[in-house]
Amino acid sequence: MKIIGNQGHRKNMYRDYLKDAFKLLLFTGGRLEEIINLKWSNIYSIEHQGKTYFKFLYSDLKVNRIQKKTKEKQKSTMIHADLLDFLNSLGLNDKIGNDEFIICPNRTRNVKNLIDQLSKSFTHYRDLAGLRKEISIKHLRKTYITWINSMYNDRTFLLTGHSNNDIVKKHYVNSSFLTQDEIDLTERRITTDL
Repeated sequence: MKIIGNQGHRKNMYRDYLKDAFKLLLFTGGRLEEIINLKWSNIYSIEHQGKTYFKFLYSDLKVNRIQKKTKEKQKSTMIHADLLDFLNSLGLNDKIGNDEFIICPNRTRNVKNLIDQLSKSFTHYRDLAGLRKEISIKHLRKTYITWINSMYNDRTFLLTGHSNNDIVKKHYVNSSFLTQDEIDLTERRITTDL
């Protein structure tokens, strides 16, 4: 519960979809609006060297809003082992191809309200955990991109959808965030060859 205003009103910040939304943000590196709009039908399987891989294919909302082109730019995110485990826990086998939203499928609120709730709830629980104020929900995206960069370095932009790696390094990668020892301990790698 969060106390709001001088009157001591209490507001419940918990929503049953928060944990899943935070994980999806962390495991995909997507933007809030993109993650809230992801549906099970955005998952595609691809065959590569005799193995089946899964990826998300969805609209790059920020770029499409800025460029206002007639043909939408699509964005894809490979589904790595941790993300696949998470999606399986949500019922991937039964839901793949379904036009249902992955996060908060039985919505009564619009996307803007859901994004606002996610952001405020993240801040609320961050404060309860005693984390630094400068950490925001956007750091889940930066953490993912820093992790990707630790493996793919100058090819990271190919996975994040940016136009070049300079943008990635300047705005998303925190070089002090991962030490080489932490990178070496990461046993799961993204299962794709660029």
